[in-house]
Amino acid sequence: MQFSGKSLADASDAIRFAVAKGVAGGAFEVDGITGATRTSNAITRTIRFCLDEDGYGPLLDAIKPGEF
Repeated sequence: MQFSGKSLADASDAIRFAVAKGVAGGAFEVDGITGATRTSNAITRTIRFCLDEDGYGPLLDAIKPGEF
């Protein structure tokens, strides 16, 4: 699985996930599919939105310290 060992956010909890254009080059990237730019962009935006303040970010933040 290409997501194994990848990180979604940096040390300051900023969401950094991205689908690379081709081969992933960093801890926050997963390999893209050649010719699927729109799909790659949609996946990147969807995951970032879901983990952001407008998505599930507040719930995930509450679960981490056991407040949920």
